[in-house]
Amino acid sequence: MKPAESGQRLHLVGVNKMLQKKRDVPGLGYAALMPNWNGSQAFAVSLQLNQEIARNWMEFLQKRYSKDMDALQRSMAIKSPAEFASFAFAFWQEAAKDYFSELGALQKILLSGATIGFRREPAV
Repeated sequence: MKPAESGQRLHLVGVNKMLQKKRDVPGLGYAALMPNWNGSQAFAVSLQLNQEIARNWMEFLQKRYSKDMDALQRSMAIKSPAEFASFAFAFWQEAAKDYFSELGALQKILLSGATIGFRREPAV
């Protein structure tokens, strides 16, 4: 066995051990919101929620990064302390508004997952 193959094998063993622990599987935590679902259905829905949260968060970060880089460019033209104070206040006010808005959007996704999970009738 080549050294590279040995390293890959060790990596795969580590991944397998990690996946054996339920708490380490991405998205599995949301399955707890779905007590009336069987394990595989709850897991599938929880993975969908996880993907939606990740997609939403990445879109937000891309928009926020663009705004931050624009602000950095605009900050280079500041010539006085008063102008800087006005700029900084507006920047942080907008950033806080954006982050709180995004947290609200993520909360809606999580609540929709809880609603989906409890809507199903208990298995008999």
